[in-house]
Amino acid sequence: MQQQDKSRRPIPARDKTRLFFFTGLLASAILYSAYNLYVLDPYVYNDMDRYTRHIYKFGSIIIAWLIGFATFRRIAPAWLRQLWNILYTAGLCLLLLLAGYDFIHPLTPTLRQPISTFHEALISPIPYVVIGLLNFAYKKG
Repeated sequence: MQQQDKSRRPIPARDKTRLFFFTGLLASAILYSAYNLYVLDPYVYNDMDRYTRHIYKFGSIIIAWLIGFATFRRIAPAWLRQLWNILYTAGLCLLLLLAGYDFIHPLTPTLRQPISTFHEALISPIPYVVIGLLNFAYKKG
């Protein structure tokens, strides 16, 4: 009977915050790994047309934003959620403008590489970890 009582204790708020953060981090790492393994595979990437690549890139940014949005709306203050939204909105708008231009006039390879690097930085776990660290530092202070 005592074993059941121990397992029914509520989870402390601090542990819930960590659980949400690390679940989001895991989801972000899975997204980044899946994108790199399946979309950026040279055989798949070379057979894919530009329109399909743009759709995958757009979708991956939306999913990365949703992961952070779902996590930070529960654990972060409003100003950090706003920072997260501004970061992804600005990045997505910039990439959409460049993708629109790419449909009209193909971009040069020297311009495509920094754009791809920027896209990978947005879907990587790095922005998620930076906002998470700011959140934990804010809550400690």
